[in-house]
Amino acid sequence: MVLKIFDWGCDTVCEFWSVLVSKDGKVLTILDDYVRKNLRSNFSNPDSHSVIAKYYGVNEDECWKYSIELAWMDGFPSKEWIINNLRYDGGASEVEIPSSYIKHLHNYIENNYSQIALTFYREMAWEKIEKTIYKSPAGAEIYRLFRIPVSLYDILSSAFVNRYKQIEVGGDLYKLDANLGDCGKMFMFKIEPLDEELSSEKGRLIIKDIPYLPI
Repeated sequence: MVLKIFDWGCDTVCEFWSVLVSKDGKVLTILDDYVRKNLRSNFSNPDSHSVIAKYYGVNEDECWKYSIELAWMDGFPSKEWIINNLRYDGGASEVEIPSSYIKHLHNYIENNYSQIALTFYREMAWEKIEKTIYKSPAGAEIYRLFRIPVSLYDILSSAFVNRYKQIEVGGDLYKLDANLGDCGKMFMFKIEPLDEELSSEKGRLIIKDIPYLPI
């Protein structure tokens, strides 16, 4: 009998989002998927003020630093909640920041809210499902319900997938067997052993879009 694990994703997950405001009023943060994944693969946190400053070539201490802990239980925080809970986190003196810069920062959040929400949603989603896969026995079917419809490409954009279509789970490489165009609210994740004895891969990670709850 196949072990079925149902992971509804109802637990609270947290992630910090950091942003800099430069002396000339520019809002500096890293939301690009490719850049974020490359930074993480080199053990750099794309939400670190120092990493953001280095990426944009600015002096961290001459910028105004802001950060917020993003967390949700049943949905992603609203743009109003993010604006109201964004906190000063050092750097240039807070009393010296022009009010027009603060307004610009708030406008940035409003205009880029969808990208911020999707970026952090999929990163938290992958972090959670990776831990579940890693702790589950081979052959178990893990069903994960996501709060918003996302494609497999979106979910895996936060994972390490190389050009050989290998994916890293818990530090081990697995052959990825998935249709990245699939989109739905529920996916099944399953690890199977490989037949090739000399393969560098530990197994095969199968991911499928599930249109209905399996019985």
